[in-house]
Amino acid sequence: MSQSIYQNAEWHIEQIALFNQEALSKPLKQRSRYYKASFFFASAVAESFVFLVIKNYVDKGNQIEYRSTNTYKPLCNISGKKFLKDGVGEIVICEKVKESFKWKSDIDFFTLNNIGSKYSIFNKGLFKKLDSIRKKRNNIHIQSLNRKDHRYSKKDVEYASSVLPDLIDLAQK
Repeated sequence: MSQSIYQNAEWHIEQIALFNQEALSKPLKQRSRYYKASFFFASAVAESFVFLVIKNYVDKGNQIEYRSTNTYKPLCNISGKKFLKDGVGEIVICEKVKESFKWKSDIDFFTLNNIGSKYSIFNKGLFKKLDSIRKKRNNIHIQSLNRKDHRYSKKDVEYASSVLPDLIDLAQK
């Protein structure tokens, strides 16, 4: 898996270079679309390395207890509608059972980043940068925008790319 992440990251980084080069040949007002695409490529690469860092952490035998959920295992029903406010439903005695985090390959950027912070895999500075990148990257969901999203610059691409050396170092530990 890590080999394909590195191969795909390399391709995306090549695309970033091509888009940025193309942007420079365009009038200033037209550059944003190239930088936006480059930003999304860079944030995808960052997310893939965050995934790899957390996966390596788990593969080394470290346990993750993040966002444990509870399920309720019914033990017995209590009959009698007189206990119900509106007479609809049933009363059940349940046991609360904690479910630990389960690793999956399609885990989201938000969860991965929070795991990295909780277990001190990422320092506070890296966590904040990654969270900022994740939030801006989420602008790909245009239905959630309340404004025109067309202002991307070379600085956005550089910011998203700035986390890659740290993530690559962490992935190789």
